[in-house]
Amino acid sequence: MRIWFFSIILFLIGQAVIGQSKVTVHSAPKINTFSPQDFKAGLNPSLQSLEPPVPGGDSYKSFLMRQKIKSHEMFPPDGSSRKTGLNFDQPAPEIGFQSGMYRYIPQLDTNFLYYGGTPLDNTLSLGENNLLLASVNSFLWGYDLTNDESLFKNPDGSTSVISFAQFGADYIQNPLQEAPFDPKLLYIPEQLPHSGHIFVYLSGRGPSDSKIIVGFTSSDDPRDDWHVYMLDGNPRDTNQWTDFPMIGFDKYHLYVTVNLIEQGVSWQEGFRGSVIWQVPLSQGFTGADSLDVKLYDDNSWQNTLVRNLTPVQPHPDLIDSNMYFLSNRNFDIQNDSCFIIQMISSGELNSTWSIAHLPLDQNYGVPPNGAQADSDPNDPTDGLQTNDARWLGAVRYPNDEVNVIEFVGNTLNFSNGRASIFHGLVSSFDLDITGSLGTAECNVLSVDTLDLGYPNITFMNNEIGCYPGTMIAFNHTSANVNAGISAVQHYPDLGYSPILRLKEGNNYVARLSGAYERWGDYFGLQTDYADLTRVMSAGFYGTTGRSSSTWFTELFTTDTAVMKLKITTIEPGEDDVCQRVTSAQVTTVFPPVSYLWFNGETGNSIEFNSCQNPLTLVVEDDRNCKLNYNFEYPEYGYTPPVDPPIEPVEGIVYPNPTIRESYVLRFYSSTDQKARIDIYDIRGRHVVSLGSNQVSEGNNELTFNPRSLAEGVYYLTVTGSTGESLLKYRIVKL
Repeated sequence: MRIWFFSIILFLIGQAVIGQSKVTVHSAPKINTFSPQDFKAGLNPSLQSLEPPVPGGDSYKSFLMRQKIKSHEMFPPDGSSRKTGLNFDQPAPEIGFQSGMYRYIPQLDTNFLYYGGTPLDNTLSLGENNLLLASVNSFLWGYDLTNDESLFKNPDGSTSVISFAQFGADYIQNPLQEAPFDPKLLYIPEQLPHSGHIFVYLSGRGPSDSKIIVGFTSSDDPRDDWHVYMLDGNPRDTNQWTDFPMIGFDKYHLYVTVNLIEQGVSWQEGFRGSVIWQVPLSQGFTGADSLDVKLYDDNSWQNTLVRNLTPVQPHPDLIDSNMYFLSNRNFDIQNDSCFIIQMISSGELNSTWSIAHLPLDQNYGVPPNGAQADSDPNDPTDGLQTNDARWLGAVRYPNDEVNVIEFVGNTLNFSNGRASIFHGLVSSFDLDITGSLGTAECNVLSVDTLDLGYPNITFMNNEIGCYPGTMIAFNHTSANVNAGISAVQHYPDLGYSPILRLKEGNNYVARLSGAYERWGDYFGLQTDYADLTRVMSAGFYGTTGRSSSTWFTELFTTDTAVMKLKITTIEPGEDDVCQRVTSAQVTTVFPPVSYLWFNGETGNSIEFNSCQNPLTLVVEDDRNCKLNYNFEYPEYGYTPPVDPPIEPVEGIVYPNPTIRESYVLRFYSSTDQKARIDIYDIRGRHVVSLGSNQVSEGNNELTFNPRSLAEGVYYLTVTGSTGESLLKYRIVKL
């Protein structure tokens, strides 16, 4: 069955920098409201070939194998490490929660691993309520990290996963041909008008049935209903279908980038361009009957199509109407070109498009496959498939009033022949890419004993107002180390942490017949929008039975990298309850530190009136990271009683402080008179009156039980009928 979509060609967007894109408007129908609560497992068949491609064939994989062989001949492995001069001496991240992707069977009281298909296509989304979604290949898995339980359960209490085929089941005519593949998950933070989880997956592998299925949660709980829509996988209505989705967002839109492939044509001739779908978030999250979407087509630079467009994920402080995408020449054995596309939105339906060339200061190139224990060291097509050198992740964040983009992808280390990580950083651009972009600073992250592949990248914060950089996570393998997962933290201008191994595999992977095994195509990685010092990752590792599965790791900015502030205060004396001396001590790995108090003083200590002023302090270290401290002491706002101009007040209250015992008050009166006893809180507000009674000239004594008072600091006053202040005393109830 062919699903018809409505589209209107609007115009050819003018290019600011030697490039172009054509935009059309489409209507994407809502195909389902899916309730996970009502889910019933189906057969969900999926069929794939286990045979490896032939290097002399016409497919993309065959072409890629030939490129790997050429690269191996030009840059043979020599067992040495690349001498990059990189610093790997910065603080390493801390590891928190770790777990496999398990299924719990209550009848056996046992967890079993989920294995998924090939490749795993790891992806995840983490809500601010600590609900985690993850996907491998064709199904959705969920976990409540707070309550330590599965999100989706069968009636018997066992863990359930939901096949993506169920979300669009009514529109699937041939379950084998239209089985879901290439899933992607995304979380939209609560700071936006519409937020929640989103999934995107592909269905169908031909012009007549190619579809992009998009789902939006109806609440922040993915167990509630999902609104499900369909985008046309053959939007030109030709002999083409959709492959390789990537997703991102700005203030108003979801963006889905895909490749269009000609059916039945050799790979070299079959690529028909990468397109961008622009989807309104408000319509998707509110469950509109259809989505008013835009398609940006024929994206090119100097009349050459750009491919594999990677969305640049924004830091929460930069979620605005600007959206960026990166591309490169990912099939070349050596290249130093990168392309950046910018889309600027003015509301949900109006956007402008521009493209610029971004030169790199190092070359990237098609990497060899990752070695395993059973790999032929002389065959670069053997082992775990690294795919090509496309960018696989990118983020944008502010740092010292400069916009920074960092990006990662696979590459060949041209010095030692190893599969490695290409890491680039652009920090000299403003919000308009038509200005000077400069040259991206790039590094190749390599280990002389490991092959690295399928990286992803996300931003991390250390403290309020400070953006220390990024977390990069990736897979690793070698002939002597089973397939596992690693991570490294990047500090701009300073270097990297040591590469941290998060999970070691239990065996090498042998799921397919032939030479190579699937290793990708994605790595799941997301910062927690509720805690920007926390990251959740999902990568690939080898299991005991020579299969592969997903491993989750929670990562935190390490404590030694966080700027810590310790405030010490000398308590005020009884004679002056408002006068405090406060000092600040800062611990940071980036001294020196500057101080700015509320009154303009710049030392590390201050003497001030705490009844009249709240304590406000800003400290800044050598990274320009700032910490703000604001505190009101209990006495803030209190106006101490004024002593009358008669003989000095003398007296005592004991025991002080007390817990349950009676207080004893001794005070002196200059004459016979009636006296009133009152208790005030630390802010000077009246709490209770103990009444009034006659006192005699000379010394007097009063007792009372403070049990009815809450814990805290109070002021007790004895005032004579003549206006004489007979006693004022600061008491503490514990």
